[in-house]
Amino acid sequence: MSDVIGCFSYDLLDYSWTLPSPNTGNVFFRYKGAKIEIVGAQLDNNGDYTCTVRDQDKEVSMTMSLYVYGSSLTICASVLRRVISSVSERPRITKALVDLDARAGQDFTLSCEASGEPAPAYRWYFNGRSVPSGLQANGNALRFYNVKVEVAGMYQCEAYNQHGNAVTTAQIRVDGSSYSMNKLVVKK
Repeated sequence: MSDVIGCFSYDLLDYSWTLPSPNTGNVFFRYKGAKIEIVGAQLDNNGDYTCTVRDQDKEVSMTMSLYVYGSSLTICASVLRRVISSVSERPRITKALVDLDARAGQDFTLSCEASGEPAPAYRWYFNGRSVPSGLQANGNALRFYNVKVEVAGMYQCEAYNQHGNAVTTAQIRVDGSSYSMNKLVVKK
């Protein structure tokens, strides 16, 4: 029988563990070091296990206390110190914009979604510039009312935080209008 403990966060580069005593041969590192597996837990495995996660900007640790009683292993949750939630992560687009064919006079909303830590803020662009004042940008949503042919073009939603940004792009066509500009890229 084996027990597994671990810490995991997306996009982090390096995991390391501090064990309470030298490895007795029954502790194995799994998933690039994000988890350890203890096979046949013994009294020698008692103690604090600290997982340290590092990326280029930050180092974060999480400590778990393990206690072996007879043949059972207990992870003492009350001693669990969770700092891992403060790990930084650059934004990643989780819901991309989609090209849209609209009719003049129509109302619709463009929206995108992104993950990141801290949670990303959003900026909107129309043909590589900030959206015109007639459009309502509210976070990850851009609302269009009574559209006209002039709003046809390339739209970008940029999610950003202090660790970077991510961009998704879509083309809006109104009454079959075409916009010949290639997809623009916001500088990262």
